Amino acid sequence: MPAATDGPVATHVGYWVRDLDEALDFYQNTLGWELVWILPDEIAMLSVDGEFMVGLLSVKRWWPEWEDEDSLPSPQLALMTMDIEAEADKLRASGVEVIEIDETPEVTVMAFSDNNGNWYTLYQPGHEMDGEHPEGAEHPQAGESANEDDHEHEHDHE
Repeated sequence: MPAATDGPVATHVGYWVRDLDEALDFYQNTLGWELVWILPDEIAMLSVDGEFMVGLLSVKRWWPEWEDEDSLPSPQLALMTMDIEAEADKLRASGVEVIEIDETPEVTVMAFSDNNGNWYTLYQPGHEMDGEHPEGAEHPQAGESANEDDHEHEHDHE
């Protein structure tokens, strides 16, 4: 995770996906990106080049009211801060609407959009982060696909 500065630090871009297992298969096996960690059926973080990260977010889990079958929400650049309230206050003081999304022991997440409707995620790691990963995240061994064992059970709950 990049060192914190006086302001937010861009850490990854998040893409919404309909099916996390199918998306992981594409990003790992087609693009060759490495899975860093996964919370099954929720989110997976992949390394593009050993530094830059891409998050895959399950639209079913994080945005269940999304009803458009033909499209997904736009990607979001994620900005990490060590003082989310101060950053949110700066944005609000500039007339930006900040939406509180989630607060857990692992992370506090807020979102805002720019004047063109592009969304950004602002987050602050919590006290229960396991280094760069949320507590409970699975960490595959080198060269191991996170969804290898899931293929035989992937349709069990559909």
